[in-house]
Amino acid sequence: MDEHSDKVWTYDDLVAMDGEPDGRKYEIFDGELVVSPSPTFGHQEIVKYLFLALVEQVEKRGLATVHFAPLDVILSRTRVVQPDLLVIGSQQREIIALHGLIGAPMLVVEVVSPSNAAHDRVRKRRFYARGGMLEYWIVDPSSQEVQVLGLVPGGLSYRQVGWFGPGDTITSPSFDLAIPLNAVFGLPDEPTTDG
Repeated sequence: MDEHSDKVWTYDDLVAMDGEPDGRKYEIFDGELVVSPSPTFGHQEIVKYLFLALVEQVEKRGLATVHFAPLDVILSRTRVVQPDLLVIGSQQREIIALHGLIGAPMLVVEVVSPSNAAHDRVRKRRFYARGGMLEYWIVDPSSQEVQVLGLVPGGLSYRQVGWFGPGDTITSPSFDLAIPLNAVFGLPDEPTTDG
């Protein structure tokens, strides 16, 4: 049993831990500490490809900056997350602080792991919407699909704005981009047929 199960965690508690990096992800969801194991090699390959694609298509055009975990996104003292990838719009420079971000980036990306699929699909979806992230991508290596969600007016939930599978090109409501999904998952290009 966790001796801290009744403890209300804050960002100050995370800073006080200040131990050696252990490869795990530490996040706080409304005062609850959530620790995730180190990502797999396949997970990191997907993150790497998406990071490079977003840098090429968004950052190099001056539309935003792209970053990857671990980087704290501090929404409040008891709400701290580390998305796999995050995109800070060029008009959001004020949220950048010494130890992370204070406020919501425009776009967050999570690559689903089998051990935390419900966490990413349900809990983080609600949490990111409440936190004001305008766009949330759920990347599923098992189904080789990417779900793109956009924040609804009022900012308490998401609506689906795209669902992409093999052979599709990922697009975004926030940025002018086109990322071939097959490349994200290391799939071969679709064969072309000459009529």
